[in-house]
Amino acid sequence: MSLRTRFFLGVAVLTTLFLSGIIVLPTYRPEWVSPYATGLLIYNVVLAIISYEVVALGAKGNVMSFYNFFMGATTARLFMGLALFLAYFVLVQDTKADRVIFAVNFFLLYFSFTVFEIIHLFSKLRQNSVED
Repeated sequence: MSLRTRFFLGVAVLTTLFLSGIIVLPTYRPEWVSPYATGLLIYNVVLAIISYEVVALGAKGNVMSFYNFFMGATTARLFMGLALFLAYFVLVQDTKADRVIFAVNFFLLYFSFTVFEIIHLFSKLRQNSVED
């Protein structure tokens, strides 16, 4: 199975796990899930896929190219996440508790998908360094 296929399969599994939590958890602990959790999940899935594809293109070149693409994608991802986070706090009028839940949901999904993507990208880098 190729690394790209494993990445997309892993994204599907991770998305299914989080989506299951978003659907089931409100039954028992509704205060733990933001009303925007599904949107945050979609945002992080799309961001992870785009970021992975961009960095994978850079991994086809030399190692320095990989690092440049990786740092660029990571920086773009960080700023897009910051923009979404700030937009929520500026535009949406929620209670303090709702804002805390949004922040927890946001960072849980953001860091989970970021770590997942990094693990897969470094396995791709390892594969490329073995081929060289």
